[in-house]
Amino acid sequence: MTKVGKRKSWQVFAIVAGVVTLGGFSVGYFLSNHIAESSRNPDTRQSTVSEVAHSDENVSRRISARSLQKSSDASHFGNFFARTNAILTYVTNADIERVQQLWRESKRLRSPEFQEELQHKLIQRWAILDPYAALETIRKELPTQGQSSAIELIYREWSLSSLEDAITYAQDLSVEHQESAVKGIVLAREDLSSKQVRKIARRLNREVVAIELLKATKNDNVIDVPEQEWNMFVSKHLDQFQSLSDEELRMLTEIGHSWVLQDGATVFEEMQASLPENTPLLSTVTEVAEKLIRTHPQLALDFVLKGVDKE
Repeated sequence: MTKVGKRKSWQVFAIVAGVVTLGGFSVGYFLSNHIAESSRNPDTRQSTVSEVAHSDENVSRRISARSLQKSSDASHFGNFFARTNAILTYVTNADIERVQQLWRESKRLRSPEFQEELQHKLIQRWAILDPYAALETIRKELPTQGQSSAIELIYREWSLSSLEDAITYAQDLSVEHQESAVKGIVLAREDLSSKQVRKIARRLNREVVAIELLKATKNDNVIDVPEQEWNMFVSKHLDQFQSLSDEELRMLTEIGHSWVLQDGATVFEEMQASLPENTPLLSTVTEVAEKLIRTHPQLALDFVLKGVDKE
């Protein structure tokens, strides 16, 4: 290549490099100015927020624009997750009048699955707005088999916003509904210790419900000193030990289960010695063993053998 050719090539390269550098600088300068302007300009920010809000409104209209009956078909949304998201978006900001209207409409749905999903979301929203009205409505209008799960949902929300009011109201509920209330409180109030939750449940005479659920959901010791609790239980029920209720037997089983876990199968002798004379422990041994066998099969076997041997 001649010197003239080389000089032209370098000139062309220098021009191209200059254009690229200048172009990159200009684009960067433009973008930085645009971002800075956007951050200073409330109209720009408002436009972005409006677009997001408009998108949410579109999602909620996918239910409101159609009849609820058509919305029950998940294919209208593409998948079940999208339908659930649409329900949540629609119900989240609903006021009490809108919740009541949707509740009335939901009772005419022919799809049991969609009806339950929608009603459960409505119940949760209702519990935030007016838990008293929500409870009265479901007790009057829901079938008996659906009331327990609905009450549990209400108490999950209510125990977070006003625990004392929720407990006071639960004192007048039926036994079955009190159990649902306790379950809702246990599952919602993870901030409370096992001792605090048990104390709340005791006020409703449903302590064993709290203990069973706490054992199933927490790793901490729900019954700290089972030997002491066993002896207190026996002393309290000494005169009617032969006719304990189902709930009292459940309580004895939970205490016995904790005691065996803590001190081993040899506690059977202490259990038996604490009971009134000629009081069999076989049914309690069986129940305790059934609970143990899931996690401590050898301990369950040892405990059963102890019981059979002594019986």
